[in-house]
Amino acid sequence: MLSALAGPIVDPHVTAVWGKKVALKCIIDVNETITQVSWEKIHGKSSQTIAVHHPEYGISVQGEYQGRVSFKNYSLTDATIILKNVSFSDAGEYICKAVTFPLGNTQSSTTVTVLGKTIAATCIAATGKPAAEIDWEGGLGEMESSSTVFPNDTVTVVSQYMIVPTRFARGRLITCIVRHPALEKEMRFPHVLDIQYAPEVSVTGYDGNWFIGRENVQLRCNADANPLPMEFMWTRLDGQWPEGLLSVNNTLQFSSPLTYNYTGTYICKVTNSLGQRSLATEPRIINFPTSTLPAMQEDTWGTVIGSAVGGALFLILVSVLVGIICYRRRRTFRGDYFAKNYIPPSDMQKESQIDVLQSDDVDSYPDSLKKEIKHPMNSLISKDYLEDPEKPEWNNIDNINRYQERYERPMDYYEGGTLGMKYMGGECYDDNEEDFVSHIDGSVISRREWYV
Repeated sequence: MLSALAGPIVDPHVTAVWGKKVALKCIIDVNETITQVSWEKIHGKSSQTIAVHHPEYGISVQGEYQGRVSFKNYSLTDATIILKNVSFSDAGEYICKAVTFPLGNTQSSTTVTVLGKTIAATCIAATGKPAAEIDWEGGLGEMESSSTVFPNDTVTVVSQYMIVPTRFARGRLITCIVRHPALEKEMRFPHVLDIQYAPEVSVTGYDGNWFIGRENVQLRCNADANPLPMEFMWTRLDGQWPEGLLSVNNTLQFSSPLTYNYTGTYICKVTNSLGQRSLATEPRIINFPTSTLPAMQEDTWGTVIGSAVGGALFLILVSVLVGIICYRRRRTFRGDYFAKNYIPPSDMQKESQIDVLQSDDVDSYPDSLKKEIKHPMNSLISKDYLEDPEKPEWNNIDNINRYQERYERPMDYYEGGTLGMKYMGGECYDDNEEDFVSHIDGSVISRREWYV
């Protein structure tokens, strides 16, 4: 029954500024089903419907208010409307009405006052000849000037500074500046604005984490008003006042640990000499605190992301190292997979020296000694091959020299009657000549191993 008797929550007095927009608040907190909400404006003994919100048929704005009025939220419990491009004809009384089932209608009214541009200051330069020049500094409004000429040709200039009086203009500095040829320098007259207005209310203290058993919580009602507020009053929409609630000036203290009984809509009303304003807040009591959950989730996600990034970087590093190792092995290997001996890099091999028996060297011996020249036992050309009757050309020393000039024999392959140690170890072979095969190009290759 209490819900049916309590009307919607509205601001009893609202100040609007000409040409601006204004919000008309209407909060409906009832236990019954809301079937329709509407706004009406009072004209004497009659009323004019402005806007209607129906749960089935939607929102409808009437007549001249189309394009200027809209609902702030698409909710039946918040019927606040926004009135744009305010004119002086918008001043008056408005009613927020809610139709509920089964208890019927409930309504509340608010009065709108429209402020136009007001004279904030007047600056006069009297009986000057010629006329003085007046200018303003401040950036808040605009000036309107007029001049009066007297029979003696003197002129009085009157300049008015016009502003829209809002609480944001309070304490701002404006300056009247007068210039005239008779003055050595311009004259400046500063003025600080003092704007009076009804209270602007806000409520703090509810952080969204009021849980069962929490202690030492409170709601604070803050008001910006000029003149200063004369009264702060806390009420509860359903009329109940649970044990442990304590109202001290602008503070509502919850002196006992929180329980579900403290859930509800609390209203702060502030009054000064220019009017009364109110604001409602609805703290909700939950079972467990929720402030630690977001931090835990953030830590978990941070761990997962960090692990994934670290693993990816590790795999990339391992892949790069393996690639470098494989590349260096390929560059440094110079042998053959089918050979047993390592072939050193080309830059480590010295240029072979040529040991060729020149014809001049043979000619230096007497003819009697030339016949006695015998080939060494380890000569690269087999003795049997030279004595072959089918190859008489090999018995001629000149032919031998020409062969050696064509196929130069490096000294590294034949030193001191033994093969070079660079390519074959002596311990691997016997002194058996049958283990070696002489080739036509002068090289000797082991029967046991072949080299590339």
